Amino acid sequence: MGNDFDYDKTEPTDEQLSRIAVLAKSQLALEQEVAALEERLKAKNAELRAVREVDLPEAMSQAGCSAYKLEDGSAVTVKRDWAVSIQKDRQEKAFAWLEEQNLDSIIKRDLRVQFGRGEGSAADTLVAYLMQNYAGNQPTDKRGVHPQTLKATIKEQLARQVAVPTELFSLVPLRWAEVKTPQSGGGL
Repeated sequence: MGNDFDYDKTEPTDEQLSRIAVLAKSQLALEQEVAALEERLKAKNAELRAVREVDLPEAMSQAGCSAYKLEDGSAVTVKRDWAVSIQKDRQEKAFAWLEEQNLDSIIKRDLRVQFGRGEGSAADTLVAYLMQNYAGNQPTDKRGVHPQTLKATIKEQLARQVAVPTELFSLVPLRWAEVKTPQSGGGL
């Protein structure tokens, strides 16, 4: 393959132009085929999600069981969990609630300072001060809670029957069926 930037230096042959046309048509056909397959995959994933998260758990709930073994040895179980998050506009109130519950240890703080042009020496002075007094910490200022830490903390509070304010935290109960085959042990 030659230099990609040597275009338009020679006149292409009819054979070269014919090959370009065939390859361009092939690319268009493949792009259309990929788009159609992606749409089919999207639809199949939606079907799978409906069976996994709604139909099968509801059928098992109606039958009064949380686990079932199929004739082929596959094990069907219903799993439960929570999706937990904090809306941006409710973040400070959510942090205040965590602090009131003595759960503020899960809140991380990231301190950042932005300096304008010509303020390099002031920035250097602040960085030197921070590095001297807070060695190993990088200066930033942003509070946040890691999503998995928040989820684990809120689940623990719910298990302890603590009233978690749903106006501050987005709490979505999750339920899905898991089917494990006897030979692989993995889900289908």
